Amino acid sequence: MAEYDALVSMLRGEAGFESAWEEGRAMSTGQAVELALKVGDAL
Repeated sequence: MAEYDALVSMLRGEAGFESAWEEGRAMSTGQAVELALKVGDAL
């Protein structure tokens, strides 16, 4: 868990992370799943 926390702390310093984090937290579960499936298809 410490490794995860360190990674999240590092990423939070990057431009746009806070905005993306808040956008993700505002999504419903259905919206998050839909986005994940779209991103998965794009890979």
